[in-house]
Amino acid sequence: MDRARRDDPAALDALLAAYWRPLVRYARGFVESRDAAEDVVQESFIAVWDRRLEWRAGSLAGLLYRATRNRALNERRRERVRREWRIVAPVDEAPSPWQTLQDRELGECLERAIEALPPRRREIFLLARVDGLVYREIAEVLGISAQTVANQMSAALAELRRALSAAVGRSAEAD
Repeated sequence: MDRARRDDPAALDALLAAYWRPLVRYARGFVESRDAAEDVVQESFIAVWDRRLEWRAGSLAGLLYRATRNRALNERRRERVRREWRIVAPVDEAPSPWQTLQDRELGECLERAIEALPPRRREIFLLARVDGLVYREIAEVLGISAQTVANQMSAALAELRRALSAAVGRSAEAD
């Protein structure tokens, strides 16, 4: 950030090289498409760069993740509004083999179970399992304690196990 404050363009290049991919993966957990995630991250970098002289302390990674999170949540709200007002004709899909169907159903069940988690718990789960952040990093990004992160992860995993075991049980009964 010291280099960025001196308007060193190489500083921005270094930030992009270090954080672009992880932030796009993180944003992808909130928005529908990779393009939208990349737009969110680009806007986050622009905002951080524009305010580089105001930044005083704290983690640069935390700042970037927080900026990305806020923009991604805003974009997700915009996507929801666009989806609610869009009328789309259903697309016919070719029949899938039985196993592909079961895999798809299990994947959908997992997605629903993750989506059903309380927002903060879901975000912690995605940061850990998708973005590969450790509890300390998640705590820094979200401004909470590492113990709170651990407690939320434990609760998230328990909820997901219950949801998936119920789904597997229903699938086995159908066989």
